[in-house]
Amino acid sequence: MTDLDPERMKRLFYKSGNPHFKSTRQATIDSGIADLFPGAIIDDYTFDPCGYSMNGLLGESYFTIHVTPQPSCSYASFETNAACEDFTELIQKVVEVFRPRNFVVTLFANVHTAPAVRSHFPNEILGCRKTNKMTIEFENNYKLFFSHYTAPEKRDSRGRKLVYVVDSPTHSSDDDN
Repeated sequence: MTDLDPERMKRLFYKSGNPHFKSTRQATIDSGIADLFPGAIIDDYTFDPCGYSMNGLLGESYFTIHVTPQPSCSYASFETNAACEDFTELIQKVVEVFRPRNFVVTLFANVHTAPAVRSHFPNEILGCRKTNKMTIEFENNYKLFFSHYTAPEKRDSRGRKLVYVVDSPTHSSDDDN
C-alpha cells in the first residue's frame, strides 16, 4: 500500500512531543490494527522517529505489518497465512486501517481453492478501483492472483488536484530548500 492517509499515519510517529502518539500499544489499538484479528497475540514496535512494525499470532496463523508513515514515501505491507472463506472482508479492514491511494492484493491458492479465490477481487474496494489484474500458474498446482487498486484523484471545487500538506512531527523548514 502506498500514499497512505496522512492523518491516520500521525499516530505512528514515535517522537517526543507528538500529541498523536501515546504508546506503541495505543497506536496498535487506535489505528485499528488490533481489530484485524481480535484475540491475537501481538508483538508491536515503533521506531524513532517514525515507523511501525508488528507480528501477530492467532492459533496456527500469523500476520505481520510494516509501516513507513512519512507523507513523502508512505508505505505499508500486510501479510498473513490465515485461512479465510472470503478474503474480501479482511482486505477491506486492512484498507480501512491505512486508507492508501494505491494498493496491491496478492493471493496464492492451490488448484482446489483457486476457483473460490477469484471472488476475492471485486472491481472496487472502499472507493478504490481495480486497475490491473493478473493470474499466474505455477508447475506445482498453485496459482497467484494479483490485482492493483487505486483511489480516484481528489480535486477541489475548481477541478484542481488536491495535494496533502501534513504537519508531521519530523518536518522542518530546512526540508523545503
